[in-house]
Amino acid sequence: MNKTIEQSELVLGYGETASLVLNSAGGIYQLNSVASRVLAAACGASEHLVGGQAADYFELQNLDGSAVSLIDAAKAAQQELPTKLVFTDQQSTEIAVSASMLLLEGDSPADDRIFLNLVPRSPHNTETNHLIAKVLLTLDWPASPLAVISWNPELEVAQWNRSATRIFGYSAEQAVGVNANDLIIPKHRVAGVKAEFSDLISQTDGTHGIYENVTASGERIYCEWHNTPLIADNGEVLGAVTVAQDVTSRIDTEQQLAMSEQRFRSYFDKSLTGMSVVDPHLGWIDVNRPLCEMLGYSRTELLATGWKNTVSEEARRSELASSKKLYSGEVDQVSRKSSRIRKDGSTIIVELNTNVVRRSNGEIDYFIFVLEHFCA
Repeated sequence: MNKTIEQSELVLGYGETASLVLNSAGGIYQLNSVASRVLAAACGASEHLVGGQAADYFELQNLDGSAVSLIDAAKAAQQELPTKLVFTDQQSTEIAVSASMLLLEGDSPADDRIFLNLVPRSPHNTETNHLIAKVLLTLDWPASPLAVISWNPELEVAQWNRSATRIFGYSAEQAVGVNANDLIIPKHRVAGVKAEFSDLISQTDGTHGIYENVTASGERIYCEWHNTPLIADNGEVLGAVTVAQDVTSRIDTEQQLAMSEQRFRSYFDKSLTGMSVVDPHLGWIDVNRPLCEMLGYSRTELLATGWKNTVSEEARRSELASSKKLYSGEVDQVSRKSSRIRKDGSTIIVELNTNVVRRSNGEIDYFIFVLEHFCA
């Protein structure tokens, strides 16, 4: 008959989880200190567990006693699976756990990794344990870009993973027990954060946003935060779990793009030369006032008229021929003399400069046509 270990004997409390990373053959690739402690306590495993086979120490079973296929469950990203952790010791010790599994795909199936998290099932805070199991999937994975932090109701750090150390510069020893406002929150946001956290733990839904933070070195960064309150089944507020990612480079890029677009828009609108933005199929996206005046149309009329109706057949063929290098990616700008047909039917000679703007994959996003009325 199986011996059941009580949760108190395992000392697996709030915020703790046994995490293991296995290879596709079931070998132990990595495990955290909680998993090491549990394996040692349950079946006398030595400290040198990495490299051994998980099956030599334990089996994960469904509640009916059938074995759980770790690889299948990981592929399905199975979460909150009620299971039994049965150790391969002489007493066949077992623990009631909730299991969460995730497949980390490598360059080949042999390089795949199974991320296994085990949280004890408790009749008193089942929902909380499930929530922790779901959120802490990334807690001990060193390559994860996500900082996972748990907070007590006073907004003091209860848990702090390695990615939090990498992002914010504080070790877990330095961070645990410290209030967020004394750690990573800029002074001008302290009052707002207190109010936001109070609102967070008074509700059941989470929050999300991008906020400015400060690191141990004083550097200002931007992080995208996903915040989830931790409320026990009996209504007790336990705190919150937050997942954060450093998005400073993304915000900087977006700001630079916005500034670049603003500068272009200012130049486009105030330019004394005719300009148009044209899609890869030569449909107009936008036209400026000098171009409208040059061709004798209102902006609405010109956008409705289309590029083809302002160019003669001969000029169209010539311009398309000279643009082949733009489409092939050989060059990003070409210049030539051409002609345009005005609304009144008259023809004018223009100096046409065509510039291409490409996406990150090299494909054409749009063209910028710059036209100057050519006077011989």
